[in-house]
Amino acid sequence: MKILIVAPGVPNRFHRIRLKSIIDSLTPDHQITGCYLNIGSLPSSKNHGELVESKSKLLSLLDSFLFLPFPQPLEVSYCYSPALEKKVRELAPSYDIVIVKRLRAIQYLPKDIKIPVIIDSTDAMSLFYQKALYSVPFWQKPLYFEEWIKYLIYEKNTSANFTNWVVCSDNDAKYLKEILTPDTKVWVIPNVVDTKYYSPGSSPEKNLIVFSGLMEKHVNQSAIYFFIENIFPKIKRAIPEVKLVIAGPNPPARLTSYQKDKAVRVLGEVTDLREVISKASVVVTPTLIGTGMRNKILQALSLERPVVTTEVGAQGINNEVKEALLISDDPDTFSESVVALLTNPSLGEKMAKKGRDLVKKYYSLETMRAKYNEVIGTIVK
Repeated sequence: MKILIVAPGVPNRFHRIRLKSIIDSLTPDHQITGCYLNIGSLPSSKNHGELVESKSKLLSLLDSFLFLPFPQPLEVSYCYSPALEKKVRELAPSYDIVIVKRLRAIQYLPKDIKIPVIIDSTDAMSLFYQKALYSVPFWQKPLYFEEWIKYLIYEKNTSANFTNWVVCSDNDAKYLKEILTPDTKVWVIPNVVDTKYYSPGSSPEKNLIVFSGLMEKHVNQSAIYFFIENIFPKIKRAIPEVKLVIAGPNPPARLTSYQKDKAVRVLGEVTDLREVISKASVVVTPTLIGTGMRNKILQALSLERPVVTTEVGAQGINNEVKEALLISDDPDTFSESVVALLTNPSLGEKMAKKGRDLVKKYYSLETMRAKYNEVIGTIVK
C-alpha cells in the first residue's frame, strides 16, 4: 500500500521519535513517502522517500504573531507553510492513505480530500495545555490559557472532517472521545522503541544518574528543575560522590547554571544518546506534567537501565511494565529509590533486565507494526 506521511518536523532519534517509529514499523509492508516541514536548525538531510520544505525560525515566529488574533492555535500558525501545503495536495491523490503526524500538520490537507486520512495526534493537545497551565510561570499563563482554548476548538472542528484519530495512551483517547464529534474513531497505539538499536552494550558507571530530553520543552525543564532542587540534594547527602548528567538539545541558561555544582554536567545535544544512557547507574524521569507516554523510559529500559519516575512519568505504560519501574511523586521517597538502586547494583540489574524483556514484549516496533496495520486495514477497504 502507498502511504503518504505528513509531519511538521523531520524524523530522527531525538526529535520526532514516534514519527521515526511509525516509518520504521510500516516500511516492511508498505511504500512510504514523507512530506516534512524543517524549521530552523532541525535536521534537514533528506533520506530516500523524504520531501522536505524548509522555513526559518524567525518567519515561523512572525507567522505566530500575525495569526495571533485568529482562532487557530499558535503551534498551527508556527508551522504555516504554503509550499508544503501545495506539495502535499499535489501528492495526496496518488496515495492509498495519508497519515498526519501531529494535529498541526492537518492544515496541509484539504478538508474534502477523497482518500482516507489518519491523524496521529499522539497526545490530546488541549489536555496538555490545560494541565501545563498550572505549572508555567505567571507571565506564560495567558499564552497557555489561549492555546488550551484554541486547541479545544481546533480539535473538535477538525474532527468534523477527519474522523480517524490515533493517540499513544488510554488517557488521551478517553479525553478525545469526550470532546470530538460522536462519529470520530480514536485508536490507541502506544509509543514504542527500536529494541535492536537500543540494545544493551557497555557497563554503567558507578553512582551516575542520567536525565535526557528536549530541553527547550517546559515538560522537561520543570522535571529536571524539580529533581535538582528537591531530590538531588537528598541523594548527595547519602552518596556524596554521586554525579548527574543531563543530555538534550537547547538547554536554557538556568539549567546550565546548575553546573556550578561540580556534580552536575549539562551536555546539550549529543551524537549518540545510547552512549549516555548506557553509562547510567540510574535513569530518572521526574515528570510533573504531560500527556501521552515518555519515550525516554522505553529507551532506558531497552538499554537495561533501571528507571525511577513519577506517576505522570509512568502514565501510558501498562501495569506489567510499571512493575519494572520505581515510581514516586514524593521527593523523599524518590531520592530513597535512587539511593537504593545506586547502593544495590544487583537490584538495578534485576529490574533493568525485567524492564527490557517487558519492553520487547509490549513496546517494540513489531507492536506498532501490528496495531497500525490493523487500523489501516479497518480504514482502507
